[in-house]
Amino acid sequence: MGIVYWYRQLCNFAISRWVAPALIAINVVAGIVGGIYWYGPDMVNYAWWGWVFVPDCPLFTFLFAIALYGLITGKKWITFNTVTAVGLVKYGIWTVTVWILFWSAGYPATPESVIMTIMHVGMTLEGVVLLGFLSGLRWRDVVTAGGWFFLSDFMDYGLGFHPRMAPGVSKTFMMWEMIVVTTAFIIGLGWRVWRSRRLPAWAMAKEA
Repeated sequence: MGIVYWYRQLCNFAISRWVAPALIAINVVAGIVGGIYWYGPDMVNYAWWGWVFVPDCPLFTFLFAIALYGLITGKKWITFNTVTAVGLVKYGIWTVTVWILFWSAGYPATPESVIMTIMHVGMTLEGVVLLGFLSGLRWRDVVTAGGWFFLSDFMDYGLGFHPRMAPGVSKTFMMWEMIVVTTAFIIGLGWRVWRSRRLPAWAMAKEA
């Protein structure tokens, strides 16, 4: 039993009868509370037309609840799930990195920093799980995800819509990390689509 087996077990666990409703409820609450707590006071500092690019983590946490509902009810929301999965991993990594840099700069491991790190590791894992359900991935899904997240990176670091960061964190470092993560995801998803188009039908059925 290798890593693929345990990964599939994790994915099946997430959509199981008792776990999925709990995850949906947790993510709805976390999305609302996280948005109000971390981003609420700062929203007035941004132009209204860019608000969708500000509360990244709460937004994608909330979207995961919708995506999970879609999975357990048999919806084929491939593009939506692709964007949501990438966002969960991307911004989960962003937050974990922010707090690691915060600690590395000599600041103490506060309850806030520890709790938020644990929560965003979980957020990242949710994205990894959702990636496992992207069957039938198409080029337009990859292009949509790439377009959205490169635009988001530009809004955050080109126009200044990035969320507030903890002390000791380099904006330039975070910008390049996010650009690298976005690029890596697009290459990886693109390779997955390209490979699926080249595999014979019997091989694709075997992988599934």
